[in-house]
Amino acid sequence: MGDPTLRMHPVTPVSNLNASPATGGVTLSWNPSGDDSILGYAVYRSDSMEDPFARVGMTTPGTNFFTEIAVPGNYTYMVRAIKLESSPSGSYTNASQGIFISTIVTAPPPAAPSQLHGLPVSTSEIRLDWTDNASNEDGFSIERKTGVSGIYARIADVPVNTTNYLDASLSAGTEYFYRLQALNSVGASEYSNEARVFTLAIGSQPGTANFLKTDEYTAGNWQSFYGADGLGIAGAVTRFPAYVQTLGPEPSVQLWAVETTDGRALWSSSASSNRVASAWYSDTDVELDFNITDGGSHRFAVYLMDWDNRGRSERLELLDPVSGTLFANRAVSNFVSGIWIVWEVSGRFMIRAVRLSGPDAVISAVFFDPHGLSPLRIESETTTVAPEPLCRLKIFGEPGLQFVLEASPDLIAWQSISTNIFTGATLETTNSSTLQQRFYRARRFP
Repeated sequence: MGDPTLRMHPVTPVSNLNASPATGGVTLSWNPSGDDSILGYAVYRSDSMEDPFARVGMTTPGTNFFTEIAVPGNYTYMVRAIKLESSPSGSYTNASQGIFISTIVTAPPPAAPSQLHGLPVSTSEIRLDWTDNASNEDGFSIERKTGVSGIYARIADVPVNTTNYLDASLSAGTEYFYRLQALNSVGASEYSNEARVFTLAIGSQPGTANFLKTDEYTAGNWQSFYGADGLGIAGAVTRFPAYVQTLGPEPSVQLWAVETTDGRALWSSSASSNRVASAWYSDTDVELDFNITDGGSHRFAVYLMDWDNRGRSERLELLDPVSGTLFANRAVSNFVSGIWIVWEVSGRFMIRAVRLSGPDAVISAVFFDPHGLSPLRIESETTTVAPEPLCRLKIFGEPGLQFVLEASPDLIAWQSISTNIFTGATLETTNSSTLQQRFYRARRFP
């Protein structure tokens, strides 16, 4: 028959038991028992009132709710208050009568897709790619709007496990925005991130790139040598020329110094007295996507700076972002003092900095200039210094440009005198000769 005091001390049960949907399950809530010494509330679940109940949880004192993640289905839940009782026979736990509620547990909506990005394929096509984070989606709904002030409209539904889509019949040189959701029978996920993409402008051509020079001397003093057509300094200045179409999202920016006198930092404009140290950065790859639309070739200079001396090294790649064809690449290291890498480019191309060592890959700025390198020019002055005439030579060029200085008595037979590299806009040297007449020329090398 047991201890009769168990029937002499009934426990006040919970009241107002409710069930509300939770992600992939159900949340139960109730008004607590009015008794003292409640140890918590035991929660039980059954497939029906007629089936056995199994305990699925126990709350702590003062907690009047319980959430269970359960397989979708029809369930009945029971909640009992558990009280610590004291009697002449000793202390024991005593449970209230059960309070019941039946509910339906539904499958959760799918997780939202992420990392949506778009790539312009042509003047009328954009390719979208994204990461599928759901395991229970039935498909995806893709939305698009034209321009910042446009209104999103649904343009396509794609099947389960799809991670890319080609949007066609678009207008050339136009800005589009995209977002998407994962769908299932329960509903829709949250939206993905928004992707901003331009289609290629009319007149776009396949890209090309040819290496011109490396400049370790100019550092942040770019005004006389770079950016005659336009430039972009990370987080500070964007003034690209009309013939340059920028494509794709801007990478993340880190600002090392907003105002500094350090000569490695770039002047923020051609007339500025302020320098800024900054970079586009990524712990993997930094990508900037450009399209030169005037059909010509232009000089393209990239400035790198390991501002905080973190041992960065990286590989710069110029490539076709659609086909992946590599036009040129160059490994760069030891650029604490700042370094310029210069190419001749045309058409559609992407500059990518791939991290090789250090915390991240960085690009501090990009500059556009007219076609080609500065022409070499020589000025000379001959003085009589015993025991033989001395010729003073002043050669005009640009920083980082290598050249061979050659001499000839007759403009036919040329002899190399020296191999040199410009550290500024001019280089001065002297040459002595017993010849009555001598000609000089400077030839770019290699």
